[in-house]
Amino acid sequence: TTTMPSVGTLSLNMRLWRGAVALVAACISFHGVKAVPDGFNEREIVKGGRITDIVFLPNDDMMVTVKNGIVNVYSPDEGYGYGDQVEALDIESRVCENGERGLGGIQIHPNFQENNWVYLYYTYNINNDDVENCAEDEQDGPINRLSRWVYDPVTKTLDPNSEVVFFETLPLAKRYHNSGKIEFGKDGLLYVTCGDGGLRDESQEVD
Repeated sequence: TTTMPSVGTLSLNMRLWRGAVALVAACISFHGVKAVPDGFNEREIVKGGRITDIVFLPNDDMMVTVKNGIVNVYSPDEGYGYGDQVEALDIESRVCENGERGLGGIQIHPNFQENNWVYLYYTYNINNDDVENCAEDEQDGPINRLSRWVYDPVTKTLDPNSEVVFFETLPLAKRYHNSGKIEFGKDGLLYVTCGDGGLRDESQEVD
C-alpha cells in the first residue's frame, strides 16, 4: 500500500519509502472531496496554511515554502511521515504577500550535494510598503525576484547573508498572475515562470 501524506491543504507526495523507486507528485486536496483511490491511504504529515511549494533534498528532508516568507525543513520519521521542523529562513519583512504575491517557488541545484545551492522566487517589497497591502502600480509596485541561497546541512538553515540575486521583474501592476515555478531542464539551465503581473494583454506583445 502506498501512503499519500498531506501538508495543510496540500497533498504532497506518494512515495514507496523502502522501495527502489520513489514517485513524487503534488495535488491540491480540498475538504469534501471523495475518498482517496483504493490502495492509497491519506495521512497528514505537516499542518500549516499558505504553503506554496515543496522540494525534497537528497537525504529525504522536505523543504517547504510558506507564502509570508518562511522556509521550513522537515525530517522524515521512522514511519511514512515527517517529524522535526526547523525554520531554515525568515524573509517575512521583505516579502509582499497580498493577493497571489509572496514567497513562491523553491528548487535545489542538480549538484546540491556539492554546492548546497537553493533557489527561491518571491515578491520583493522594494518600496517598504505594508507587506499585506503592497501597491498595485506599474511604476511603484513591488517586484518579483529570483535568487540563490546557501544551505547548511548541519543546522538545516539557509544563510540569510548568502543571497545572490539572479534577476528582478518590472514593477507589478496587480496583485495576481504572480507565478514563480522553478525547474532545471535536462539541458542544465534554470527555468522560472514569471507570470504577467496582471497585465495579461501586454504580455502577448512581442515587440
